[in-house]
Amino acid sequence: MKNLLLLITTFVFVFGIVEKEGFSQVTNYDDPANWASHPMKGSSDMSFSPSYTFVNPDTSIGDMITVDYDTTSNYDLFCVHPTVLVEVGTPAHNITINAIYKLGAKLTIKWSFSQFSQFGRIYAPYDRQGTLATFDNLPPFPTSDSLQAEILETAADDIIAAFTYYMQNNNNGKKVILVGHSQGSYVLAMMLRVFEANLPLYQPYLDKIFLSVLVGMPGGPFVQNGTAAGGWWENIPVCQSPLDTACIMSWATYKDDGQPFSSIPTGNRVVFNNSLVSKGLMFTTFDSLTQQIIIDPLGFIPAKPVTYSVYPKASFFFPGTFYGVTTDFIAYADMYAGRISNPDPSNFGLVIDNIQGTGDLRHDPLDSSVTNNLHDWDMYVAIGDAVNLIRSKLDQGTTGTDPVPDGGEQIPNRFKLAQNYPNPFNPNTIINYAIDSKQYSTLKVYDILGKEVAELVNEIKPAGTYEAEFDASNLSSGIYYYQLRAGEFVQTKKMLLLK
Repeated sequence: MKNLLLLITTFVFVFGIVEKEGFSQVTNYDDPANWASHPMKGSSDMSFSPSYTFVNPDTSIGDMITVDYDTTSNYDLFCVHPTVLVEVGTPAHNITINAIYKLGAKLTIKWSFSQFSQFGRIYAPYDRQGTLATFDNLPPFPTSDSLQAEILETAADDIIAAFTYYMQNNNNGKKVILVGHSQGSYVLAMMLRVFEANLPLYQPYLDKIFLSVLVGMPGGPFVQNGTAAGGWWENIPVCQSPLDTACIMSWATYKDDGQPFSSIPTGNRVVFNNSLVSKGLMFTTFDSLTQQIIIDPLGFIPAKPVTYSVYPKASFFFPGTFYGVTTDFIAYADMYAGRISNPDPSNFGLVIDNIQGTGDLRHDPLDSSVTNNLHDWDMYVAIGDAVNLIRSKLDQGTTGTDPVPDGGEQIPNRFKLAQNYPNPFNPNTIINYAIDSKQYSTLKVYDILGKEVAELVNEIKPAGTYEAEFDASNLSSGIYYYQLRAGEFVQTKKMLLLK
């Protein structure tokens, strides 16, 4: 019955949603050759390795990190790679899955996604993705909304078919982490949109998705300021905390009424593709001409308004010279190209300062250029930050106590960090926490830049439930994070100080 439901689900997508002529047009994922990474494939194909090595973006180029593949994980990762630099200089179209394309796809997966293998098995399909011209919309190959939508629908056909095959044949009851980058994020976003628009048929799929990490999706999910719904999806929320699950983790964008946005050219980027909206493959109410974009790195940190737009840099994802393009490639750090509008070059640094985060955005002044008062910079984000956030979600504690005789004290059987109360607060708040065994424990408070502002606990604690009071009399209003560390347990929560 389960397999029948999944088969019906595939049929609905291929024939009912995208209106393709037949299932035969979708790539056959029963063929191992159509998987770039699959646990059943050997590493001789550059497709999968039980361990991986990558450059640590926070230190020197020579500092290498090796992480073993977790064979005991209860999670699988379904990864869709970014745009591959093939068939350049041709009009927008869907690529053919051939040896040249596979080489580029393997390189992006090897360097960009292999680090996620520490969380579980990696499944990464090949797909008939759109060429670079699909997104450029530049002479001599301008791309209409309708053509772009058709190309991306074809790519989404493949990803839906691949995910369905995985669910039928490989999932075995595990939770799934979706990971995409650039064009890969777009087709995953379209897949999720189809899922939520066709309930209850797709409910078994959504129930298995633990987290969706959509990195490098220009503009990110459109949401109303201060909310966690809307945009691409009507019902799937954007992650609001490092501990949220069953949500979208991406670059969140917010509407800021009254602020100009027209100074930033939006081109024909897919986030504004009316053809996809009309077909139900995208949900958006964003006005690109009158609303300013506010960037919030990974959706967890309050952002300040800046006229800033993120563009994918997927076409430069290769080491050395690749198909005539020379680029300096450092592991997985090279992920974005940024464009910031600022008529006064002398104040350029102030614009960068308005983008808040903990090393998410990085710029290279050697790649700066000025055209019509528009400053093009290379922006870098270490996907390792996303890795750390995933780890925090997987490691979060659950509540519970062991039963004890009447009159006795309950001993926690799980680590727990409770939400502070009151919240918002001014200037004092209470933080409760529990540890299940004798541990050296710390409870610290950080500002949004990651700077420690208070240490509430720093000692060995026996098992039990505790309470700490935080006095923020000397701090300014804003969002703060408090983190409990006890042995290997680490959990972080957010609180709001309003004065």
